Amino acid sequence: MVLLAVLVLGSGAVFGQSAAQDPILGYWFSLDEETGQPNAAWHIGRDSRGQAIGRTVYFFDEEQDILATELDRTYDGIPLRGDLRTQELRRVPLIYGLDWRSTGHWAGGYIIDPRDGKRYGCELILHQPNSRRAVNNALTLEVKGKVLIFSQSEYWVRGDESRIPPAYRN
Repeated sequence: MVLLAVLVLGSGAVFGQSAAQDPILGYWFSLDEETGQPNAAWHIGRDSRGQAIGRTVYFFDEEQDILATELDRTYDGIPLRGDLRTQELRRVPLIYGLDWRSTGHWAGGYIIDPRDGKRYGCELILHQPNSRRAVNNALTLEVKGKVLIFSQSEYWVRGDESRIPPAYRN
């Protein structure tokens, strides 16, 4: 019985440490599909429940105070209260509810498309430099939106925090 308790508690400690230090946490730049240049800076962090959460923190070459007018009032499970349509888009967690699966892999949550407010299943997968899915041989985050058996991925590169004005850093 004591051995079982030690194993259960020990595995929780390992899980907590691994998830807390996961390399997907931090800043990422989404890329314009035509130019390959960064169009937004995102911060992936953890919420109070330990789940992954992602917000756009800075838009390159766009206004910063864009309202989230295309979103629904709220979404099931989103960790932000109030009418989302009255919030600045960069304050709304467009990625939320993802659980840690293994180092560099979070799944089971959602991503909201800010252009039309549609919500999709979401999975985040880290790709090492020089891997087949890495962008420009850099550390790359695959952001996969899913509905039923279909999925579509975007590939983001690790963000250089110095390119984000200090007032917009998380």
